[in-house]
Amino acid sequence: MNRILISIALLFSATHFASAQDPNLSQTNEIALLRNPALLGLFSSDFIIGIQHRNQWNQYNSPYVTSGLVSESRRYVGKTKGDYFSYGLTILNDKSGSIEMNRFSFNSSLAYNKLLSAYNNTYLTVGSGLAWVDQSFDATKMTFSSQYVNGFYASSNPSGESFIVNKKSYISLNAGASLLTSLNKDHTSKMYLGAAMFHINRPSVQGNKSTEDYRIQSRMVASIGLQLHASDFVSYSFFGNYQNQMPFEELLVGGMIHRAFKDKKQNIKCTLGFGLNCRINDAFIPVIKYENDGFKCTLSYDHNTKFAAFDKNRFGAIEFSFYVKGMFKDNPAIVNPEITPSF
Repeated sequence: MNRILISIALLFSATHFASAQDPNLSQTNEIALLRNPALLGLFSSDFIIGIQHRNQWNQYNSPYVTSGLVSESRRYVGKTKGDYFSYGLTILNDKSGSIEMNRFSFNSSLAYNKLLSAYNNTYLTVGSGLAWVDQSFDATKMTFSSQYVNGFYASSNPSGESFIVNKKSYISLNAGASLLTSLNKDHTSKMYLGAAMFHINRPSVQGNKSTEDYRIQSRMVASIGLQLHASDFVSYSFFGNYQNQMPFEELLVGGMIHRAFKDKKQNIKCTLGFGLNCRINDAFIPVIKYENDGFKCTLSYDHNTKFAAFDKNRFGAIEFSFYVKGMFKDNPAIVNPEITPSF
């Protein structure tokens, strides 16, 4: 029965491209471009590049799989101003269901990090982005009631359906702003606020056999992040991310405790983090994270609560990310590490 209901949902999505949400990740704070193009450049290195992978509902033959390649970097604007020009690229592929509903996107964003106060390390960032999106599904793998004859199904039986469009591409525009500031004089405790709008142009995704012009709903996103320095070895981080893409909405909040490990010279070798995120009315998400000067990796698991009665043998979503980070040796992007938009 569960598989029948899921198949019906996928069939409805295939004939109405516009009814679908944007791809969703639990480690959304690892990909700035999915939340706000104005969150670009808020890291402590010159560049960061990595992968992110999510596998959901693996107990079914056709799970939901999302994979992404992410890169960010920045360059200073003038050697004394403290301003930065940040840029990023994200390639994301989202595949779901037995009919291979697929969404491939290429996202590029630019942002300007403007220093407002060197004393508080306060930055105002404005950013914009452009995304090319390609959506498709395999109509040959769909099944219809007309293909059941005398209670038996045969793919060779005519379905009585004709699909004019099973592939659609469009361009989407987005923009946002954010404010980052330090909460203490040594800049170890910080906070940011951000707001963004995606699909500003509401691109058309008209589907099959329809004279109505279906358009993607704009997605509104509000974000907050907080870092608190407790001691030389312990710190805390918290975040919140609300997004609304009518008729869907989501609130994801989380917190993590970070434990630093130092060498004999009291330099931090690595940091280990344990946290818990919560997608309100949907899932609890335990998270573990390891980070050093060269890379960071994060593993999380979605323990779904919304469909507990629907599927008692459910298997949630496993998500993994791995990012390499570093500095440009010949021409570093950061002029003064004490004055930089890092979080």
